[in-house]
Amino acid sequence: MLPLYLDTGAGIPGPSEANLSPRQHEVVSVLRDVLSVGAPAASLTDVSWERFSARFPENLHVSFASYFNAFPASYWQEHTDVDVVRLDVVVEGSAHVELFRSNARGKYVRIDAAAVSDGSAQFVVPLKSFGDGGWLWFDFEAAHGAASVRSATWSAPAAAAHRGPTRLTVAIPSFNMPEACVEQIERFAQHPEVMEAVERVVIVDQGTKRVREFPGFTEAESALGDKLKVIEQANLGGSGGFSRGMLEMLEDPRSTAVLLLDDDAEAEPESILRAAVFNDYARVPSIVGGHMLNANDRTVLHSYGETINFSSFWWEPVDPSLSSLDFRKKSIRTTPALSRRLDVPYNGWWMCLIPREVVERIGLSLPMFIKWDDAEYSLRAGEAGITTVTLPGMAAWHMPWDEKDDGLDWQAYFHQRNRWVAAMLHSPSPRGGTLARKSFASDLKHLLSMQYTAAVLRGRALEDVLRGPRHMLGTLASSASEARATAGQMSDGRLISRRADYPAVGNGEPRPAWSRPPTSILWFVAGAIGGILRQVVVVRADAPQKRVRAAEAKWWHLASLDEALVSNAAGSGVWVYRRDRRLFWRELRRSVRAHLRLWASWPRLSRAYRAHAHELSSAAAWARVFDES
Repeated sequence: MLPLYLDTGAGIPGPSEANLSPRQHEVVSVLRDVLSVGAPAASLTDVSWERFSARFPENLHVSFASYFNAFPASYWQEHTDVDVVRLDVVVEGSAHVELFRSNARGKYVRIDAAAVSDGSAQFVVPLKSFGDGGWLWFDFEAAHGAASVRSATWSAPAAAAHRGPTRLTVAIPSFNMPEACVEQIERFAQHPEVMEAVERVVIVDQGTKRVREFPGFTEAESALGDKLKVIEQANLGGSGGFSRGMLEMLEDPRSTAVLLLDDDAEAEPESILRAAVFNDYARVPSIVGGHMLNANDRTVLHSYGETINFSSFWWEPVDPSLSSLDFRKKSIRTTPALSRRLDVPYNGWWMCLIPREVVERIGLSLPMFIKWDDAEYSLRAGEAGITTVTLPGMAAWHMPWDEKDDGLDWQAYFHQRNRWVAAMLHSPSPRGGTLARKSFASDLKHLLSMQYTAAVLRGRALEDVLRGPRHMLGTLASSASEARATAGQMSDGRLISRRADYPAVGNGEPRPAWSRPPTSILWFVAGAIGGILRQVVVVRADAPQKRVRAAEAKWWHLASLDEALVSNAAGSGVWVYRRDRRLFWRELRRSVRAHLRLWASWPRLSRAYRAHAHELSSAAAWARVFDES
């Protein structure tokens, strides 16, 4: 994970803009990229590391222009009243320290330097020219023998703080992941500097495998003492677990904010402090969220910020070029897009701080169980004038969503229902823009792909949306178990995990009707019509005709098959997809009816959901739910 903390390809100091031609800029950019990708590994063999310090051999030039060590100056200028920031670098031995800044275009220059011998270098930088973007960082070079960075601190004047110091309630919902929860408790106990900002760590245990009964819990509990609280309740999903954490924060007069954290998210401990300090200085109460790093490929930044396509009402990365960016190959100095300030409409709840004032003003989560609760909450906050900030340098490692199939299993119900509910509440477009058309197209793709579990659950979700807002609280505790039961009854909803249990694939591979994705609406329509007409043909295959990789399991490929053995995204098993003409036509008619009714009823339903949103998300409503569970 070193590239997240140190950019060792610092062989070329930042050139002055005025001295280089456009062609020279291009050449230097290429050289920087090559240097930061390949060169420095051998030179790091003599480097020793600790949590807050590092020792470097003589003449090694290193840069702290890294994700976790550079200072995101543009976000502080935009969202706080801090007008000056100070860098203090404590040095043991003799060294040269250089201060750099970048602008919104990613161009960087040296702005100050100091030679230090067994002392400290201090730099003061006005935050006046970072409106659209830019970072601050320092480079370090040992001189006259080895030298150490004993500590380095970015700080702001205490007088500029608006709401400090922040006292956090950390809320961690869990369902049958006791090992991950114990590890979370241990991480907090191992970082006393973080616990200085934490009032309580609240584990909301909603599973049947209780955290308290897991080996190692007793020792972890004793390490945190009275700062740990474990609440056992019925499974009310992420929205129920996070809402319980919000309510615990409201009931604790010492807590000034709640930090929402997934049970399987591993936060960089410093990130928690940065969230708290940013909240201290934020000009107005703001939701402060962290980025997502890939838990399976730990130098990869999976999400740099999320946005909503309000036409189709679907999630998108705020900047696609920064999705899955690998810091082993790129850096702040070689990637101009990293220097732009990006504003977001929402932040995922893998790691997110919400101030007390926000919860008191707009309430808790809607009872959505899972999916869309985080996006809906920030959209609701935005309509109330509350900003969401996704803060660079604040991040957690988490399983990326492209390694999950949660749109195909029992969770398909919540993807569909909650997307429509959120759109009813917040879509700026008449009748939801293209939502109905895109949603129907998705249903058709699932049916043509023989993904009947997803199609059935999505159809049920639309019918529940038509029932109006009051169904959400009434089905909160039962909706997941019902969705799981439905998936368990479907042949394509049962994952086969043991290799010995895989059905044999028949001889002779059918030629797919489509070998590549449709590139136009006409191509899509032609492919869809061909797939629909195929449903008239009797199913002839009596065994899987083909083994299909997860990446190839697209509708234009699967629509040509009668039966297929399809791998899941995690690579842990396969599903058996078998064409069912009766089920296809039944669910297609259901989808057509539901989408037409939703489109026609949109004005009435939207008014109803908006009228009841405050009631559904109120602390009083959730308190009643928790009492009953």
